Amino acid sequence: MDGGNGRGLSSRRVSSPEAYAEYEQALACETVVPMLGRWGITIAGAAILDAGCGMGGVTVALAARGARVLGLEIDAERVEAARRFAEKSGVSAQYVCADATIGTSLDDHRDFDGIVLRDVVEHVADSGGMLCRFRRSIRGNGWMFVSFPPYYSPYGGHQHHPQSRTKYVPWVQVLPGRLYERWLPDIPEYRAEVRSLNRMTISRFEREVRESGWKVREREHYLIRPSLGFKHGLPVVRAGLLGRVPGLRELVVTGSYYLLVPE
Repeated sequence: MDGGNGRGLSSRRVSSPEAYAEYEQALACETVVPMLGRWGITIAGAAILDAGCGMGGVTVALAARGARVLGLEIDAERVEAARRFAEKSGVSAQYVCADATIGTSLDDHRDFDGIVLRDVVEHVADSGGMLCRFRRSIRGNGWMFVSFPPYYSPYGGHQHHPQSRTKYVPWVQVLPGRLYERWLPDIPEYRAEVRSLNRMTISRFEREVRESGWKVREREHYLIRPSLGFKHGLPVVRAGLLGRVPGLRELVVTGSYYLLVPE
């Protein structure tokens, strides 16, 4: 998909649930699917949990490639929007409205080959506990894909809403008090999303990975992450050596991507 189309989908994504699902689907096709392929993951035929599936765009992208996908989402309205989008897209997918942070939420849904956690872990207060619960839901040779923007990176404050005055202002989230929030659009859902940020860092995430029974099989850090390239037509730039320097990487890496496997 060309950068112009990506920018158009990004700017329209907040106009309706379907527009957001189309944006999610296109973004997944440009980022998640190629990355999994590069890491040797077979999507076709796999049982995959799309955790925090939102409007269902990622779920549809995976199902369209032959996966058996369960979309997990805490918001009932989003679940219904995701079901409508899957039906319109002509793919078969299941959805459940549940809280991934509750220990019993996945008791009826286990033995996944893979789990996709795209830009979700930074919104979960007990992120380490969630990783532990997902470990119990995966088969022994399964995998989990995780992506997130480190909080102290230039755009780690999720200032990317099309109507936000801060969408091009780096590091604005480190302003004292609620000064940053005063600049955000007066949209309750978006403000709630920003308030939910748990200030996830690369170091904290990798520590929680080790403590929850996972290990890192693959990792990629980006100065300009693929989703920014998709939304703004920018060149995608890997962090290279800068992504290996503790402290510095938290400030310059705009996106971290991981493939986890059971320890």
